[in-house]
Amino acid sequence: MINRDPDYQGHQYHFNKDEYENSRFTEPKSYKGGAFKRNRTLLITLLDIAVIVLIIVVVIPFVRKSYEIPDLNGYSLNLSDYHSENDIFLSLSIFNKDKGESNIADLVDIEFYLENSEEHIFINDLLPLPGKSLIYRTSFTFDGSKIASSKVTIKGTSSVLNIKIDKK
Repeated sequence: MINRDPDYQGHQYHFNKDEYENSRFTEPKSYKGGAFKRNRTLLITLLDIAVIVLIIVVVIPFVRKSYEIPDLNGYSLNLSDYHSENDIFLSLSIFNKDKGESNIADLVDIEFYLENSEEHIFINDLLPLPGKSLIYRTSFTFDGSKIASSKVTIKGTSSVLNIKIDKK
């Protein structure tokens, strides 16, 4: 700072205008080390996006498929249970995922059974029309089995659904 006060006894050096302007000038920094140092945040952002896309494309379809309701020839299947003191009630829901109108229904063969039981219950019925669902129910006397099963056959293709019995 230039102080022109005659009583001031501090620094006696006075800047001229050129020296003052030159003291304010700083040289720009030269970036050495390539694009990574200059664009580090851009590169990190691109890597984050690549990892997220990889997770969405690769991992999620496998995880979702493991929790998906079983599908058999365009019909979704769901087996559930309920138990009382001495009985186990099984409920099989079949939903026709097709869209549109149709008056023709295919046949379904259903076999309910418990893991250690000799008793098997067979049902032969018409499948639900497009967009509709049907529920098939049955009951067994509890015999200590840990797994209840249902074998479903639609258009010659079979699928076995198992459910763990948590009876205490």
